[in-house]
Amino acid sequence: MKSLFCLICICSFFTLPLLDIYGADSSITCIKFETLGRLEPRPDLENYIETNNFKVHWESPTTQTYAQNAANYAEYARDQECNQLHWRVPPADGGRGGNDKYDIYILNDLNGNRGQTFPDAEQNWQYEWTHSFIEIINTLIDDDEKMTIAHEINHACQFAYSYKDLEDGTWFYENTATWVAEEVYNLCLSVL
Repeated sequence: MKSLFCLICICSFFTLPLLDIYGADSSITCIKFETLGRLEPRPDLENYIETNNFKVHWESPTTQTYAQNAANYAEYARDQECNQLHWRVPPADGGRGGNDKYDIYILNDLNGNRGQTFPDAEQNWQYEWTHSFIEIINTLIDDDEKMTIAHEINHACQFAYSYKDLEDGTWFYENTATWVAEEVYNLCLSVL
């Protein structure tokens, strides 16, 4: 319990300057909580590759190499987060992306975001947890792609516990996902 308290204090300490810069604007998040209670339409993309745990969909001009790198980074992040840090595995989505593997969509435009995670609970969802899916932009390079994917994978793991707390804000979700991504790749996230 003491270590959890220390983690919260450290995350809050490093986040306070960001809140000051951005005026504590709750719109600065990559979790799309405004979609709670409704299914967000998933992109319909023809190209995809599959790994043990992921189905990565992409649109042109994204290359298959870029998609394969994203899939490899996602597998590594999932292994580190779920097997080493002992987070829950993101829940299966009942085949919404074509099968029960976790879906990542690589898109040309995300309105200025690097990545975003969508909770995928239906309106009358009775559970605290939910399945989800991720969208990432196709212009990330090297460490930024790794960090963004690890960050978004952590949001998927968070939703395996609860998504209902999102209505109260996302600062804890975002701080934790940033910290976990930095732990996974031993890098610093360069921008929000």
